[in-house]
Amino acid sequence: MAIVNKHYKPRYRSLIAIFNKILQKDSDINCTLSGCKIRKYGGSILIMRESSNIQEINVHLPLNGSIEWDNRFSCTIFGDQECSVTIAPLKKTQKIPEFLKNYGYCSEVYYSLPTVQKDGKMIAYPDVSYNGKSTDDDKIRCIINSTIKQNLVSLISI
Repeated sequence: MAIVNKHYKPRYRSLIAIFNKILQKDSDINCTLSGCKIRKYGGSILIMRESSNIQEINVHLPLNGSIEWDNRFSCTIFGDQECSVTIAPLKKTQKIPEFLKNYGYCSEVYYSLPTVQKDGKMIAYPDVSYNGKSTDDDKIRCIINSTIKQNLVSLISI
């Protein structure tokens, strides 16, 4: 087992304390382990990256291929316009757009997902829905591309 690309295991007592909290039905879990937050939300257990541990990266467009962000996401940005953008998580001081709030997820999830920013403004968010259909690379790229085009105008006006 390796966590956060380290070759040693987390201490047993750290894991068992978290598991015991999970098993208690009425307990409110708000723990961290190796740069991840662990929370109960509704009937689910959420494990998400701590936004303070996520590095932003600057990307010069056009981009040939995809770029890996935070060891979790492969980001492809379409277009041939030359400019620089930043891939970074949404900051807690930034407003979550209404169309993302409508998904009904825990708001902390949005603070660990990649956003594309230009000159301090959000220009794209990932598509966070999943409809149970096949998710091969071409379909995912198509979904992300169409979502960016669909929401670009409303994002710029935020």
